[in-house]
Amino acid sequence: MSQEMLNILIVDDDAGDREQIKRAIKQARPSWKCTEAVSISAALAACGENGFDCIRTGNMVDACAAHLKRDDFDCTIVDYHLPAHDGLTGVSALHQRFPYMAIIMATGQGDEMIATAAMKRGASDYIRKKDLTKDYLRCTIEAAVEKAGLLRAVAKLSAEPEFYDGADEPSEDLRLRHAKDTFLLLD
Repeated sequence: MSQEMLNILIVDDDAGDREQIKRAIKQARPSWKCTEAVSISAALAACGENGFDCIRTGNMVDACAAHLKRDDFDCTIVDYHLPAHDGLTGVSALHQRFPYMAIIMATGQGDEMIATAAMKRGASDYIRKKDLTKDYLRCTIEAAVEKAGLLRAVAKLSAEPEFYDGADEPSEDLRLRHAKDTFLLLD
């Protein structure tokens, strides 16, 4: 996937934090589209799941997320402290429904236990808000999206009938396959 144009969902109940993240993203890559959600329910609604919380897209006035068009996000940045559900619950819910979407946990504190828990629940990476710079965020997003793309390619290859010769292992002649401009070495 080209990273020239990414669609990024920012999930944070603090308007100032959402603006800080959006500003860093826009400074890093002006072509990247940012959509803001104030809760996990709003994030799921923006992704096409049912939800009734409010969401803000760009500079538009808040609208009921249930009335918004479903969007396909390349990456979601989820705050740890959210109303109703914490960010870890959000990471789990998003990862369960969208296993090949890059998810990054963001928090104001730098707790390694939170980072570990987020990664175990499906987050691609973890960032501390106080360390946010345009370059750091750009590199983190690009790496998370690349990882999600590779996981998607492996899953697609694994699902192809000719990939397996009836055994539990890939056939010997399929050790090197091309997938979406990426070569995967299969052992």
